[in-house]
Amino acid sequence: MNEHFVPASKYKEIDSKYSAHTIAENGSCRTFMYQNEEWVCTGGSSSRATGGKSTCATRVVELSTYKGELQPLTYSKHWNDVDAGNRKREYTGMLVTNGKEKRKLVFVGEECVFKEMQVGMQLKLF
Repeated sequence: MNEHFVPASKYKEIDSKYSAHTIAENGSCRTFMYQNEEWVCTGGSSSRATGGKSTCATRVVELSTYKGELQPLTYSKHWNDVDAGNRKREYTGMLVTNGKEKRKLVFVGEECVFKEMQVGMQLKLF
C-alpha cells in the first residue's frame, strides 16, 4: 500500500472528509484534492503508543471519464459482488455521489495511506 506524507493542515483536511459512513448510508462522499487528483477518505487509525495517525483514501474519477474494466456499482451491489467472489475486497469500481449537484464518481486504483508529516520533532540519538 502506498504511503503519502502530508503537512498537518492537509492531514486535518483529509481526516475531516472521512466518508465511509455516508457511503454506506446513502452513497454520498466528500472529496479532497491531492496532487491534482480527487480522492475519498474511507478509513483511519491512530496509535496511542506512538502518537501516529493515518487515514486511508482511494482516488475517484467522474463517471463520464471512467475507463475501468469493472461496471460501476452502488455500495450494496458492489459489496454483494465482492461477497459473491466477482470483485476484489476493495472500493475499486464503486459508484458514489458527491456534492449538492450529485456528481457521479467511481473509485479507481489502490487504497493509499496518508500520514501527517512529523515536522520539528527532536530525533532520539541514543
